[in-house]
Amino acid sequence: MKNRQATVEWLSNYYMESFKEIQIREAKCYRVITVALERLRGSVEEHYALLGPYLAELRKVNPTFLFSIVCDSELIGAPPIFKRLYIGFDALKKGFLDGCRPIIGLDGCFLKTFLRGQLLTVVDTDGNNQMFPISWAVVEGEH
Repeated sequence: MKNRQATVEWLSNYYMESFKEIQIREAKCYRVITVALERLRGSVEEHYALLGPYLAELRKVNPTFLFSIVCDSELIGAPPIFKRLYIGFDALKKGFLDGCRPIIGLDGCFLKTFLRGQLLTVVDTDGNNQMFPISWAVVEGEH
């Protein structure tokens, strides 16, 4: 997805002839880019559908890590609806207990996806004054 040679100047010159033939508004250009990127990367819904298998694979590798995923199915036979996710790796917990200061920081930010919600994190500062993640969660936003 990253190509330093595909600059704005190069892309505009490459597609100039195609753009001369059609007239569209700027808003439609942004929607076209969004649809094209979704086709390349997959939709957000497809990514959320992979959370269950991803966490199952993590459990195989590290059976002592703590996680919780909560889904809600409103209709029988409908795919589950993502609600909450918590991840806390055992190695991060041990790293916090062995090498961090005994003060933790809590932070959160709003997610701008179609599901909304918040990303909450628990962090600390290690011996080198660097940020050390302890755990994180994705939760529903306020309605």
